[in-house]
Amino acid sequence: MRKFLAGGAWVCFSVFASYGQTPCTLSETEVASPVSGSTVYATAGAENMKFSLSVWTNCPGDTSEVSFYLDGAMWATVTAVSGGGLYETLSSQVYALGYGQHTLTVSAVSLTNPEAVFEDTSVFYVSSAPAEADELGLPGGNGLPDSGFEYLPHAGDTWLDSRVAEATGNRRLSSVVCWDGSAPGTVSLYDPLAPAQHVAATAPQSLLRPDETALIILQTAPDLVTLYGPVEASIIAPEPGDLPAAGGYVELSVAVSVDGGHSFLEISPSRLSSYPVHLTMSGLQFAPSGDPALYGHPTHAQYTAAQGLHVIAWEGAWSAGGVRNFTVVDGTLNADLASLSVLAPFEGITTPPSLSVSPSGQNQNEYLFGFVEVGDYKEAAFTVTNTGGGTLRGEARVSAPFRIVSDASYVLDSGASKQVVVRFEPALPGVMTSTISFSGGGGAVVVVVGTGYEEPAPEGCAGVSGLAGGGGKRRNGGGTVAAVLLMMAVFAAGARRPVKGC
Repeated sequence: MRKFLAGGAWVCFSVFASYGQTPCTLSETEVASPVSGSTVYATAGAENMKFSLSVWTNCPGDTSEVSFYLDGAMWATVTAVSGGGLYETLSSQVYALGYGQHTLTVSAVSLTNPEAVFEDTSVFYVSSAPAEADELGLPGGNGLPDSGFEYLPHAGDTWLDSRVAEATGNRRLSSVVCWDGSAPGTVSLYDPLAPAQHVAATAPQSLLRPDETALIILQTAPDLVTLYGPVEASIIAPEPGDLPAAGGYVELSVAVSVDGGHSFLEISPSRLSSYPVHLTMSGLQFAPSGDPALYGHPTHAQYTAAQGLHVIAWEGAWSAGGVRNFTVVDGTLNADLASLSVLAPFEGITTPPSLSVSPSGQNQNEYLFGFVEVGDYKEAAFTVTNTGGGTLRGEARVSAPFRIVSDASYVLDSGASKQVVVRFEPALPGVMTSTISFSGGGGAVVVVVGTGYEEPAPEGCAGVSGLAGGGGKRRNGGGTVAAVLLMMAVFAAGARRPVKGC
């Protein structure tokens, strides 16, 4: 059975934004991660990683602080809600915390009534992930459990992985969380070799329906080959700018099931638009004049028996169209996204090159050369323009009896143009068709049609075809559909026969 996941990136308004609009009183708090009864599975390379300890309250506006106690000892106090609407801190490294059972107790204090304290407790487990859980995908594994719902069957179960990609020698970090929608879903990644860098995503409760269970997938890497492998990385379009210092790529996906993981369904774009997921990236170093922005590129997460759970690149372009409420403060990026994709922060954004061809054809991208006598020829000039940014590189190609008689390649800066001259030179009578293909900048095609003939025609028909008259073998193209139809009518009437150039 082929199972599909909704792979990509989304991000949302604060989960608790509504509480900022109407007065509320703190009356409830709940551990969002790790969920009580859940297990954190760490692969062999993930023992230095940390995982998220997060809490939600019913009223952030009336929450003074949230204290975290790990195994009975005071761990952290958090006073500010995250962009995703949670109070969050990180655990110690897995090896330091140790495998086995652990207890997280949290207490939230009311801002308006400091004596009002609300507590919740989660008993969770930390375990080593079996090596056979990730054997498919890329050589050495792709960092994701081959069958996510099989290895993460309970709400809150978490997968942590850190491994070096064979293709690049760089590390890819991965985390997967099973989520049932009873509380906001949260997943995070902490780089043990770069403590200041942290990536976290929060999905609002409303994103899931009551009968659904999901896997939230988060992966990061410094380059696309490390993240996806050489084949998939080659499909992704060139980046629109430069990665900032300490920047990287983030794959954020959601897999939704209504039958316990036996099959997966994609979340509809309308649901993601209404209930997006919040993304936070910290530890970034933007240039003072970098003008940063967050872009996404289409990807798709899926399951196959041969490759297990994996992410593939989708054809398309980098776009900031799904980004909402983007901010960067002191190296921390927050954004709300309503589309699914791989994400990356860029600075020094440049508009990618875009190709435009004129004329593109008179009728549904068909350019008509009209009638040309066998042994004669007619030429038409097509103007190629870079209507985007950067540098457009490409070439034009066409098959006989059409050929390019000018320089077929072009290298065009933004706004620059170049003419490509195509000649129709029939060797036999009859209607002939070919396609001019223009590469680069998204590409373009123009279908060209010409008719070769052998018999001479009386004077005056050149005017009928709309082509320039006169002697010699060279003719400028540009016949129209009406001219062709009219000439066919002349043939049918038998009144006149075409001559050279008609």
